[in-house]
Amino acid sequence: PNVFIAYIIGNYVIKDLYGYGKDILIRTGNRIKWWLSKCIWCVLTSCMCYAVLYAVIVIAGICTGSFSFVPTKEVCYSLLHMDKQLIIDNPNLTGLMASMMVMSLVMTITFIQIAVGLIVSPTIAYIIVVSFLVVGAFSDNPLVISIYCMALRSGMYSPGGYNMWLGLLIMAVIIMCCIIAGILYARRMDIISKKGL
Repeated sequence: PNVFIAYIIGNYVIKDLYGYGKDILIRTGNRIKWWLSKCIWCVLTSCMCYAVLYAVIVIAGICTGSFSFVPTKEVCYSLLHMDKQLIIDNPNLTGLMASMMVMSLVMTITFIQIAVGLIVSPTIAYIIVVSFLVVGAFSDNPLVISIYCMALRSGMYSPGGYNMWLGLLIMAVIIMCCIIAGILYARRMDIISKKGL
């Protein structure tokens, strides 16, 4: 889902800057509010995409007569390849799945893509986001935020897993850094001659 949402968010900020957004920016004269409105748009778009995704899952489950918010141990064995003994020792599978859903959404709204897209290029920003997702599958570095979205690496699943709160803290720091970087860049950017990629 995150690759698809990154594609949707894409170069929206730059396109907006070339279109109607440039007129709004010139009329209001407030670049900081313009940038913060793009951040709010990113949050709302991510939440809407996840809401549609979960709505489709719920509707499909209801239509097949097998809907439940509680993941079965059989699903965990076969689809997630979880260790049977760890599942037996972990009675809170619902909490584990809920935390993964929350972490995935928060990772999507870290603003990395729109900040880098504004400052450097939307194409490079998309490559960075997809690289984070791919590297997370092979990395054990706690700074690679995509690892916190994997059930098999969660501290709620395995005692040696990553702490969800550490992941949320790292993502919060990234969000703040991206907001500040966007504000600093928006205050001095040349909106007349800026070219998009």
